[in-house]
Amino acid sequence: MDDIDILGYAAWVEYYHLVKTRTTIRYNERTGYADNKYYKRFRQIGEQCKKLNIDPADYMRIAFDLINDNYKYFTPMDFASPRLFTAYREHKDKYGVPHLTVWTTQINNLVQIECMRKSNEQETEEDILISGMHSFVAWFRLFYLPKFSERIFEIYGKAAWFELQADKPLRLFLRQQRPTHLAELEKRIAGFGDLKESDICNGTVAQRIQPGLPDKTVTPPVS
Repeated sequence: MDDIDILGYAAWVEYYHLVKTRTTIRYNERTGYADNKYYKRFRQIGEQCKKLNIDPADYMRIAFDLINDNYKYFTPMDFASPRLFTAYREHKDKYGVPHLTVWTTQINNLVQIECMRKSNEQETEEDILISGMHSFVAWFRLFYLPKFSERIFEIYGKAAWFELQADKPLRLFLRQQRPTHLAELEKRIAGFGDLKESDICNGTVAQRIQPGLPDKTVTPPVS
């Protein structure tokens, strides 16, 4: 998968999760991401999310509410509309992002999944966070566990970096919740400009935010 497919895949997962949990629509057979007949539309969504530096799962959730007020029937094609992306950004500008609410909501979702597991299932929290069947944002998958997960980083590390690159308030929030995780992510991909380069290289966050430091736009190195 390239960067666009990673974002498109996240949108695909969230779309079918929303359809299943919030509509009466039922699909007899759900194909894989690349085999889905709307694959190109999900890639378009991924392209726009990358261009605008937005989280695809967050976009799909808010866009679902926006589109549900005007359409009785919709498909992924509607979510790829530039007009809906404009409506999404206007909504975000108006209401902002309550990061603590997102954090606690994602934790509650994880707890519900754990409670629904059968007693004989051996799935760990790490397994749940890795699974594409659950609609967690990439940064939560990477930052929730107390110990930095190599397995989660391999799959969601780059997507989490892109989510955080576009959202400085979220980075500040996570420096309080999981400072060592954020330092590790910056060390492996690229710094966000919030810390001194020496802090990132050393994996420390002793001097967290430099007053007056501009929020630089950083492009991750090509792997």
